[in-house]
Amino acid sequence: MLDKSESICNHCSVGCNIEVGSRKQTLRVIKPKENESVNKYFICDKGRYAPHAADSSDRPLDVYINGTKEAELNHDAGKLLKETLQNDFKYGGILGSEREDLISNVTLKELSEELNVPFSSFNDSDVEDKVKLAVSLSANSPSIDDIEVADCIFIVGEITEQATMLDLAARQALKKEVPVYLINSAPTLFAELEKKYSNLKRLSIPTNEINDELTKIKNQNDDDGFHGNLQNDIANANKPVILGMVDSLSLKGIQLLNEINENFEKSKLGFALPASGSYGAALVSQPQSCDKLLTSIENGNLKTLLIVGNDPLSGNQRKRWKNAIAKLEKLVVIDYIYSETAKEANLFLPSTAHVERNGVLINFEGRVQSFEASYKKELPLFDPEGLRKSLSSNVQTKINEFLNKLFITKPSVKSQGVLLTAAQIKSLINTSHINFKEVKTSNGINVEVYRWFGEESVANFSKEISSLSPQKNVLISKEIIEDNKGTECYEVKLKNNGKEIIMPFKVSKQLPKNSIALQKEKLNELNIFELSNIQLEFIKPLFTDASQSNNTGGY
Repeated sequence: MLDKSESICNHCSVGCNIEVGSRKQTLRVIKPKENESVNKYFICDKGRYAPHAADSSDRPLDVYINGTKEAELNHDAGKLLKETLQNDFKYGGILGSEREDLISNVTLKELSEELNVPFSSFNDSDVEDKVKLAVSLSANSPSIDDIEVADCIFIVGEITEQATMLDLAARQALKKEVPVYLINSAPTLFAELEKKYSNLKRLSIPTNEINDELTKIKNQNDDDGFHGNLQNDIANANKPVILGMVDSLSLKGIQLLNEINENFEKSKLGFALPASGSYGAALVSQPQSCDKLLTSIENGNLKTLLIVGNDPLSGNQRKRWKNAIAKLEKLVVIDYIYSETAKEANLFLPSTAHVERNGVLINFEGRVQSFEASYKKELPLFDPEGLRKSLSSNVQTKINEFLNKLFITKPSVKSQGVLLTAAQIKSLINTSHINFKEVKTSNGINVEVYRWFGEESVANFSKEISSLSPQKNVLISKEIIEDNKGTECYEVKLKNNGKEIIMPFKVSKQLPKNSIALQKEKLNELNIFELSNIQLEFIKPLFTDASQSNNTGGY
């Protein structure tokens, strides 16, 4: 018989309820747990399989010192952390994570205040501002049920890959012949539905042109085509829904979507956030917390950094983080994946996986939900709940005071959760500091991020799961291939700022003109995080194989 517990999926911001089945300290099965207010009785494939990263063969379960496994120190892990906090934190800082739950980040926040050191839950200052802005606008966010029964839907971003359950809800509306409008820059499985449903209208444009299109829609100055039809359909709808994918939008884009929403009295606006803990991370982090933490390290004010559940060396600002970390005297990382940042740690301590701990998550619509551990490994793994209980009564009181701002009584794991009110959100989120920078434009090739719907920061470090990725090619728009006479080629050399890689390619019918799309790991290899002067060189094969395709097709 399996031991069963009730938990919350932590692989996107939707917050689906799941039942976890375990046996002998291993995860055996994930099933949907019915919750009419969230996922009803269904979960997506990512939610069903990604949690199995907890049993990946490459999951770290031992203490590492300077990259060397020190299994004999496993039972001293708690002591090692305590000594670090007591002896090395006069000039220290703490980095939490968007994939840590609310309780974990609140505990780290209050610990930082007790130690009088800087804290952030974000490793990217731009993402921090985007998430906080999106959360501040979430008081009227639609539920999955609202999306399913909507009579007009407007989506900006790659919905399948960033919030699969929202995609599935929008598909239900499509089947009812509801008008659905999609703006996408990178390929997304949802766009494939335009072949089947004529009521799906799509506009494919580069990321750096999205704000211009949203401005046209906001100003209602285009009566013909995509913009005019969208404006009319939302205006005439009784239950319209607008959905934005935060990872696909700039700060200005998020603001413009809100202004569009305000033009229509009956519409609801929701944002899919980058991670399951993004909402909670936004509530606990002070304004500009990431930039302040990084600046303190860069200025030589911090000597020790504690990172819990975060991997800044794989993020968009990894170059800045790499230079900052090089200035530290001691880096301590606590995680259940052996990330790029963990490999650089002077002290690495293994932690419990999500299915092995109790906690609280807040989903994209502001619903507070509790989850419980399914099992505990017979190993001395770091547990945020254990850290909280070990802290002084003064710190524990402050943790409880913060949580009391969100709920008087913590929602039980068997409840449907509690929605935060507009007043609560307003009291905890400060967006007055946000600078709405203009998005840079490019005269060269547009580079987009390609995702597959099983991609996720934890699962990516499980070789058993990451190996399932269906896309190993660079996707290229038809115009680039024709202009560069690449129709008879099968590989392309990509060069950027002294870096180069050679990859097979496919034509994508979904990409905007003059665009390519790469998976994030390849963007990292090429050091592409902003608009770059990337160059392409198509490589002709030495021999022609008549059995090979000419790389047409793909999406």
